Amino acid sequence: MKKKMLLYLLAVGLIGTAQAEVIATLPNRAGGKIVFTDEVCHQNNKTYPNLRRSYMYTDTGETLGGCFVIDGETLWTVWEGGHERRYPISELTMVKRRGSNL
Repeated sequence: MKKKMLLYLLAVGLIGTAQAEVIATLPNRAGGKIVFTDEVCHQNNKTYPNLRRSYMYTDTGETLGGCFVIDGETLWTVWEGGHERRYPISELTMVKRRGSNL
C-alpha cells in the first residue's frame, strides 16, 4: 500500500508542479529526519531526471543532500560524497499532498 501511494505521489508530482513537495519522511539516529521530495535531483552541477531529491538533517541543523529512486521495497539513496543507503518503504511516514484525497 505504501509503495503504491509513494508511486502515485511521485507521478502526481511530475505533472504540472513547479514547487517541490515532501512526499515522505523518516526519523534518523541523529535526532532529525530524512526527507524525500518529488523534486528532480540536481547534484554537482548535474541534473538526474530519473532521480528525486532527498535531504537529511540532524538535531543541530547539519544538512546533507542526496538523490533517490524506488527500487523494489526500498528507496535507494545516494548521498553527497557517494555514500549509498536503502530505506524500507514500509518504515516511511507518507505526507499528504495539498489537494490530495490520500
